[in-house]
Amino acid sequence: DVRNTSAGWSTLLELRTKLIEVRNAGGHVFAYTEFADLRDLYMASVAEQIFVHPAGEVAPFGIASASFYYKDALARLGVKVEALHVDEFKSAHEPFTRSQRSEADAFQRDALLDDIFGKVVADIAQGRGATLREVRELINTAPFGPEQATDANLVDTLTYRDEVLDRIAEAVGVDVRFARFPDTAPAKPTWAAEPYVGVVLIEGTIVDGESLSIPLLGINTVGGDTVATTLRTLREDPACRGI
Repeated sequence: DVRNTSAGWSTLLELRTKLIEVRNAGGHVFAYTEFADLRDLYMASVAEQIFVHPAGEVAPFGIASASFYYKDALARLGVKVEALHVDEFKSAHEPFTRSQRSEADAFQRDALLDDIFGKVVADIAQGRGATLREVRELINTAPFGPEQATDANLVDTLTYRDEVLDRIAEAVGVDVRFARFPDTAPAKPTWAAEPYVGVVLIEGTIVDGESLSIPLLGINTVGGDTVATTLRTLREDPACRGI
């Protein structure tokens, strides 16, 4: 079920690689989507069949990067940020010291986006049996209705959600059902390599609820719920001998 995929590209690549391993080991991978963006299509393209809702949409637009710049807003408050600029590509301070992106930062961001986009296009092309040029042209002309997406070979079959299991059963030749499996690797009782004494630093105004930190405004509060959760976690850690 690939809908509203929000993970980062590196996470998606790792997950997609594991799904490829499933297929290479003789397993089956199917994908269902309704309104697919580029991330959804990237994940779905590893499947042997992609089902799309008859009233859905496939909109694999390109990727972009956006940043907020606070220099002018801070100036209205009488605040000026001073930063030590080490080298041209060190741009962490720019949102607070510039009104817009520097040429060096734009260059490095474009290079990163071009690299990610090239990898995404290549993987989709490999998964769908298309050329790189064809995939790029499809992304440039998106969005597509379900019939258009089928004709363009972005998806395979128009299918309602309650029909997905029947379609998969027809493809694999056996009855199938959805199932949930518990984590096969039980969580470690502790992250510590040896016994330790925990020190919980409580610094700031103590308030109810969760802790809050706003460095820009110099606000740091210590939430009672956050502290209680931290103490409870330490208490349950078998390696923690004291707090």
